[in-house]
Amino acid sequence: MNLIKTLFFTLILGALNQETNAQKIDYLDIQDSLTTLTCGKQDKDLVNRTALKLEAFDTNVLSKNIQQYYYDLGFAYYVQYGFTNDTNLLRKSIKTYEKALYHNPKYSAALWNIALGYYFLNNCPKSLYYLNRHKKATPKKRWMKDQFISIEKKCGK
Repeated sequence: MNLIKTLFFTLILGALNQETNAQKIDYLDIQDSLTTLTCGKQDKDLVNRTALKLEAFDTNVLSKNIQQYYYDLGFAYYVQYGFTNDTNLLRKSIKTYEKALYHNPKYSAALWNIALGYYFLNNCPKSLYYLNRHKKATPKKRWMKDQFISIEKKCGK
């Protein structure tokens, strides 16, 4: 009887594990359905809808590229900040970019956006910290030297 129970539970656990793995997806496969934000001019309503869609998304189903999900959500908050100048949105953006870094500590774009966020919040020590991490994670040919100089000049480096 114990053998039958053990076999039964093993089958159930195996089925649940298969079901869980079947639900896992690569964020890049669904990214376009959740966000259409770009670096160019943005539409306020589109940005707000994108942020809401991303916030409602269950990240537990992601198996790959979760750092990109957090980057996209952080970017949506960053663009919302641009429309409103609400520093709470900028702080929210930074916290979300930090989640992207949790999944990929050398994520260059997230490091750069955090450095900028802290720069806009007049937090020079943190801005310089993330700027230096960005430099280490980014090939020199992709550096934005003029912007680096602006941050470093304002922050007294």
